[in-house]
Amino acid sequence: MLRKLTPFLFAMMAASLTVAAQDPKPAKVPDKEVAERIDVLGECVKDRKMERDIEARDHIDFLLVKLQGGLCEKDQSAVTKAFETVLFKGKVRPPQKMHLYTATVVALGFCGEDGAKVLEKAYDSKRFPDKKPWLPLREQILKSVGKTKDESKIKFLLDEARRNPEDA
Repeated sequence: MLRKLTPFLFAMMAASLTVAAQDPKPAKVPDKEVAERIDVLGECVKDRKMERDIEARDHIDFLLVKLQGGLCEKDQSAVTKAFETVLFKGKVRPPQKMHLYTATVVALGFCGEDGAKVLEKAYDSKRFPDKKPWLPLREQILKSVGKTKDESKIKFLLDEARRNPEDA
């Protein structure tokens, strides 16, 4: 009897550990390092010569890792606002240098409903026009809206899929 029960118990323990690892507990206090990285990210975006874009992308990666690890509500909204700042503030990067925008759009895909709102706003904005050089970014925006799992954006995605003649 014990031989039949032991594998079952091990499987149940492994499953419970996996579920616990996938649902991180949000922090209760704001993280100072997150606030510092957000400030530096804002400075990088304001660089008119676009020389700090790679540094900005590193800060986006750091903030995304922290976001997935669990942040308090205040930090989560601050990170989403920082990502929104990357998309809508500073000098518009040319389509050949849109790697900063792409990293931001991918990161916003993990921000839930707030990220979906920012992504829809970016898709509809004139900052990223519906022209051929911007199609890869617009396609990534639509993919990230889907990754947010925001059910209120299903109609938006279906409308774009039905009515838009372009791929994105």
